[in-house]
Amino acid sequence: EGTYITKRFGRADFFASGGTCCKGLDSTYYTTVYMSDSLFGTYVDDKGQDAYGSIDGGRMVIEPISGAAKGTGHVSVIEDDAGDFFLVYHAYDSLNNNGYRKLMIDKLIFDENGFPHVKNQTSSLGGQGEAPYIIPR
Repeated sequence: EGTYITKRFGRADFFASGGTCCKGLDSTYYTTVYMSDSLFGTYVDDKGQDAYGSIDGGRMVIEPISGAAKGTGHVSVIEDDAGDFFLVYHAYDSLNNNGYRKLMIDKLIFDENGFPHVKNQTSSLGGQGEAPYIIPR
C-alpha cells in the first residue's frame, strides 16, 4: 500500500506503507524501505529480507506514532536543487487534530549502508524540520 520507487546513487529504493490507515489518531500506518541494485529487484531490507511476500520486513523510515504525527504513510520522495532528498507523506496532527490527514515533509538521511530514513524515524511535526532548498528561477 502506498508504494513508491525512486532511483538514487545507481540504486533503487522501494518504499511501502503498512499498518492501518484512516483511523484518525488510532492509525498505525508507517513506512519502510527496501533497496536493490536494479529497478526490477530483488529488493531487500537492511537484514537481507526479500520484500516479495514480506509483511513484517523493511528498514523503518518513519514510525507510525512519530512525535505529534500519527499514522505516517503513503509516501513519495523528492530531491531538491541542493541534492537533498525529502519524504512527502500524510499523517494526522495530534497537536491540531481536525480528523483529516495533513501533508507532511521531512528530510531523509542515509545510514552507513545507504538506507534512507527520517532522523530518529520521527516526524518533525511540532519541531524544527528542514525544508527543501529550491533555486529561484
